[in-house]
Amino acid sequence: VRETHLGPVASAFCFRQPGDPEVALKRVPMAEPDRDTIQAAFAMMRAANIADFSRALGDWRFPSANCVYGDAAGRIGYATVGAIPIRARTAADRNGNEASPGTGDADDWQGFVPPELLPQVHNPKAGLILSANHRPVGSFYRIPLGTSTGSQGDTMRSWRLRERLGARQIFTPADVLDVHFDTVNPARREIVRLGLHLRDTSPGDLSAATIETLAVLEKWFHAGASSDLRAGGAALATRISTFFRFIATPLALKYGGGESGLARFLKDAAARIKADAKAKFDGDEARYIDTLLAEAWTSHQQAGATDGTRAAPRAILGWFDSLDGFGTLDATRDIQQPGITCLDGQTIHSQGGQSYSQYVPLHDVDSAQSICPVGHSDRPDPGIRTSTLTLWSEAKLHPAPLSRAAVERIVSTRVTLSK
Repeated sequence: VRETHLGPVASAFCFRQPGDPEVALKRVPMAEPDRDTIQAAFAMMRAANIADFSRALGDWRFPSANCVYGDAAGRIGYATVGAIPIRARTAADRNGNEASPGTGDADDWQGFVPPELLPQVHNPKAGLILSANHRPVGSFYRIPLGTSTGSQGDTMRSWRLRERLGARQIFTPADVLDVHFDTVNPARREIVRLGLHLRDTSPGDLSAATIETLAVLEKWFHAGASSDLRAGGAALATRISTFFRFIATPLALKYGGGESGLARFLKDAAARIKADAKAKFDGDEARYIDTLLAEAWTSHQQAGATDGTRAAPRAILGWFDSLDGFGTLDATRDIQQPGITCLDGQTIHSQGGQSYSQYVPLHDVDSAQSICPVGHSDRPDPGIRTSTLTLWSEAKLHPAPLSRAAVERIVSTRVTLSK
């Protein structure tokens, strides 16, 4: 690996064309060998209130994240945390999506966005803060943060989270925990709502396959639109594509692409239907909905599925099987995935997309619960790696108390390290 003062030379991985110059990769945390996020983490752990916690966040470097926090006095806060580079005025893209010249200091990063200028809020008037990794600010915020999931508005999960938290004024700890188990994908729900509206107001715009889909999903829609595969119609509903790009529909050019653009379109459609039970939709809108519902029906039929409920397909969890598709390191250590029932990664609950969940009622932190699904482990012994397998399959959490005394009461094994 060839190193430069700008970072390692990465030309071979940057689709470099003949005649192009070398490319060096400058990024956090490699660009800051003398600092580390662990410094912030220790200060966060020692914080006695949200003011202490907020100050500690200034040392958080990598990865960038949405951080929501609160203290025992009922004060709450949110902050975008991370080292966000200030790129040169000469940069072709201030979000860092294009390479910049590396020949002079004027083209280099000009430091980092000061923590006090990153998006943040304490004790908002709404009385609540939510984050599902969507971007918390709009076009009024002028500092480039980089584009990512939800950079233009709600994701499917933040949309649904907003619905759940806006449904009542007061939440008990049990109410908050119940949100974790929500299986509704609002995009698929609203696609069906719009399909039913088109069927009832302009059926000539819909194909026979779409009419078949709606015949099944009308009951699913009115029953709550759950993506849990044990719910009638869910197996078909989860086949509805939520791909929203201009290559799929010109609507993406109007509303923006990705999850946030789809959310914007469907929220707009729902508002139009609420305002007018006979609201008209143009050709692009009708074609998009018809295509999604017809393709879902075709896919469902090709899979030999029926309208009944079904368990999630069983899969193999490879030992160190990576997201990059390299495959398991040792097939003899593979295990079979349990029959989880919510695979829709755009739902809050999704077992298929669950990496870590922690529930901490701040009035009694020793009643906290958590779950880590089966993952990578350099010790693949069945008793260690699969300790949460049954809980994961049953969508349950296990006790995760935070005080030392409470942890001591549930210790199952103990190892004392020698100096």
